[in-house]
Parts: sequence; C-alpha cells; structure tokens
Amino acid sequence: MSQKFGTRREKAKEETRRIILESAYTLFEEKGYEKATMRELAARAGVGLGTIFQHFSNKPALLIATFYEEMRPEVETALATAPDKGLKAQLLHLIRHIFGFYARRIRLSRVLIKEILFLEGESAENIKQLESEYLERLNILFTAAAARGELHEAVDIPDAVTAFWSYYSCILIEEINAPTFDINGRVEQLGRLIDQLFNGIGRSSG
Repeated sequence: MSQKFGTRREKAKEETRRIILESAYTLFEEKGYEKATMRELAARAGVGLGTIFQHFSNKPALLIATFYEEMRPEVETALATAPDKGLKAQLLHLIRHIFGFYARRIRLSRVLIKEILFLEGESAENIKQLESEYLERLNILFTAAAARGELHEAVDIPDAVTAFWSYYSCILIEEINAPTFDINGRVEQLGRLIDQLFNGIGRSSG
C-alpha cells in the first residue's frame, strides 16, 4: 500500500510540475519574462506560491526549465531524423532544428541567453547538466564518425566536440541579438566553420 501511495504521490508531483511549466511558458510569452510575476504564475497554474518554490528555487531556474523542457523533444526529433552518416550533414541537420526552435521563440530566447550568462548556484548547475547532456550526444556522433573513418585517427574527440560547441554557441548568441534570426545564413556559416574544423587552418610544416 505504501509503495502504491508513493507512486501516486510522485505522479501527482510530476503532473504539478508539468502544469507549472506549461503555465510559465504561456505567461512568459504573453507578458514577457521580466513583467510576469510568480504570483501570477501560481494563479494561472492553480497552485500555491509555495508549491512553485518547492519545484523551482527561483525565477531564472523556472525560465531554464521551461525553455529546455520545450527544447528536448526538438533535439530528440532532430537526432531521430538525422542522416545515417556524414558527420557534417548530421550536425547541420541538428543545428537547423535547434536554430529554428530559438527563432520561433526569439523573445524568450533573448531573455534566456541574458540570464544564463550570469547564473549562480542551483540554476548554474542545471545549465551545466543540460550542456553536459548535449555534449554527450555530440560525442556519440563524433565517435561514430571516427569509427566510419570520417575523422583523422589522431583527432581528440572531446576537443573536437568542444570546438564545434564553441562555434555553435558563438553563432547562436550573435544571431539571437540580431534584428532577425537568419537560420539559413547561420547554418551555412556553421557549415563553413565545420569544414575549417575538419580540414584545419595551418600549413603542414613538412
């Protein structure tokens, strides 16, 4: 009996969290992140203010969870529909999906990028965890490409993943701050950077 009760309680907790996130996303889109208050969110979600803080320590933590809960299915879809081989094609397919996600939520995306640059404590740890998840997925793609012979044998996979992630992050931040999000232009730019990463920029000393 106690085990069944515990399962029910966990399901109820998960459902409450889902309702809070859905309500937060709608509220942030309607009013803007800065103007939306936690009290308004509690009223919209039909829960007490204390209940929200049981799930999320502060407003930035809620923003991060709201955004990335929405983003996860987009990433999973991109990975599931990516080409079977060709690392560059796989990466550009993934990034096109992600850029499209940010572009469709440009107002909230700008707030998110501004917030995550100065996060501390639990919220900063949550971002690190999410970043680690995405880097691990990229590591899998790069490792598979190396096994297919697409990369030099001497390539350090973690370093290559970090280099690609740096390109992606810089382009994303720059484009989010632009008047419009040029998905095609930025994907093409990233493609050129991938070519440069794969081919190298230095002349052979031999």
